[in-house]
Amino acid sequence: MINVKDKDIEAQNIKLNKDKKPKTENSKQLNLTMRTVTDVGYIAVVPIDEINPYDKSHFPFDDKRWDEVDKIAEKHQQPNWSKKSHVEGIELCKKKIEEGFIVRPILIFAGLKREVLEEYPDVDMTKVRYQRLDGFKRYMALRELGYKWIVVQVVNTWIGGGQEGQPWVL
Repeated sequence: MINVKDKDIEAQNIKLNKDKKPKTENSKQLNLTMRTVTDVGYIAVVPIDEINPYDKSHFPFDDKRWDEVDKIAEKHQQPNWSKKSHVEGIELCKKKIEEGFIVRPILIFAGLKREVLEEYPDVDMTKVRYQRLDGFKRYMALRELGYKWIVVQVVNTWIGGGQEGQPWVL
């Protein structure tokens, strides 16, 4: 059942809500919990503020480094790398979420790398436990819509762009 107004989603054994940590219903046969182990990490639900969404090519939108990214995108004829493309993608993703689509879990690394340990005005680094590897637009869309919890695929290996070419919504 999908209720877009309340942003409640009931999908198999996990119930998602904008403000509350989802609860799982235990299956007597499989004894499911919040984590489902997969061959490339596991699926979990984590507080959105425990994830650093930024890296060497993704920054807050008022950051001047986007100018350099836009130049590189133009030089390599990759318009989807540009700031404009990211802003438009976030708006499209927000629209899909509001229409009731389920967003693909973003890919996160269980830990941080020194190269991404930087202070950002909208990230409390004292809370951060994970680094976003893929899913910047999906992450930002959910955050802008006010979600406190996010479904993620957690990996222990740094796999930048690990979901490239996969659809945003399921």
